[in-house]
Amino acid sequence: MTEDIPVGPLMMSSYKESTVTQWTEFAASRRKIRSHTRHGESKPIPVIHNQYKVLKNCYISEYANSDPVGIHPLVRNCKIKSNKSTKVKQKNVITGDSHTRGIASEIQLNLEDDFEIQGIVKPGSDLAAITHTFNRDSGALTKQDTVVVWGGISYIRRNESQKGLCQIRNFVERHSQTDVLILNVPNRFDLEAHSCVNYEVNAFNRKLDKYMKSFQNATTVEVTSDRNHFTKHGLHLNRKEKEQAAKTIASSIKEIFKL
Repeated sequence: MTEDIPVGPLMMSSYKESTVTQWTEFAASRRKIRSHTRHGESKPIPVIHNQYKVLKNCYISEYANSDPVGIHPLVRNCKIKSNKSTKVKQKNVITGDSHTRGIASEIQLNLEDDFEIQGIVKPGSDLAAITHTFNRDSGALTKQDTVVVWGGISYIRRNESQKGLCQIRNFVERHSQTDVLILNVPNRFDLEAHSCVNYEVNAFNRKLDKYMKSFQNATTVEVTSDRNHFTKHGLHLNRKEKEQAAKTIASSIKEIFKL
């Protein structure tokens, strides 16, 4: 049997206090916004340009040293413009068919900076198309300029070598105010050595040299006829021989101007 524990009034009251949860009541209210958190009018943010301004005119007058205070520091470090005019470069134009590809850059390496080299390549074109640009602007070239023409194989393979010779002769006559260098036509090693085209090439070169001797402003430049100086397909010069041809052309240009 379990004994009944007597419960007094004091113990009963303390038991009720321990079992009842005490809650604290708060008054409902909105959170006040502090005055310093309110955003007023936005202030402009300063922008820093991390760049420089290009000076269009860096000329310093002769009175610059007398009053250096007003001169911009960048201007003061600029070089003073020289009143001497720049030297006009001698213009040399190399034009022709596919044989002239890469020749202009090689000639530039063998000449001084006083020469301006321009290359015009027209693969597969005849001499009429090659010289068309110069015939249209015949007055653009002077005695201080040089024109190098390399072409004629298209006439030879069509059995029209005489027509190609007439084109060259007319071009030299029309441009008597400038010097003209004519390169002969190389043999075609993509064909047989005894082919009719190579026979015509040799005849064309002989007549070309003979015709150009009657002009004071024209000079012929001979190109090699060695098979080892051509590419595998036998039509164009290889890289090494193009460099040699460029040296020969550069030497002819120097000889014209007595350099």
